[in-house]
Amino acid sequence: MNKSIKKIKPLPAQRLLLVVIAVLFAGCAAGSKTYGINKLSDDAAKAFESFRVLPDHNYYYSGLNVSPDAILAIHNSYVLTSEDLWTQTAPDGKQLKFWVESLQGSVANPAYGYTILTPDGKQIGVIYTRWDPGPVEMGEGNQVSIYLPDKEKDKRSTPRLMR
Repeated sequence: MNKSIKKIKPLPAQRLLLVVIAVLFAGCAAGSKTYGINKLSDDAAKAFESFRVLPDHNYYYSGLNVSPDAILAIHNSYVLTSEDLWTQTAPDGKQLKFWVESLQGSVANPAYGYTILTPDGKQIGVIYTRWDPGPVEMGEGNQVSIYLPDKEKDKRSTPRLMR
């Protein structure tokens, strides 16, 4: 008994379908973005609320100079690629105090501090704002885009961390 096993060859339509699926998956992987996270942090809040300018950090604010929506400090080993959304500044303790007190002006909507982390958990900066911070999009190498806080969204219901 000679039983031969016949190999089934895929039809041309099946081959085409496999190629299309492979191309789609490759395109999705190539176009996917990597995002960091903003983590609520009592340490970040304390750094701002002590009016301490962090060494080796570049500072930015969004909104008005007299009443910012957020203060951002990024380690100088990273390049902010969303600079069109932020105004770069070099605050001293007095300017930082003015901004922090401006952000603390609302009891109903207090300011919070966040650490800005890469996807693998490395801290690259801090942000202080009354609103939910915007997304952190990691770029090539040491490039990062940090988007503005979402002022339209209701304030998060996370309670202030214990001091």
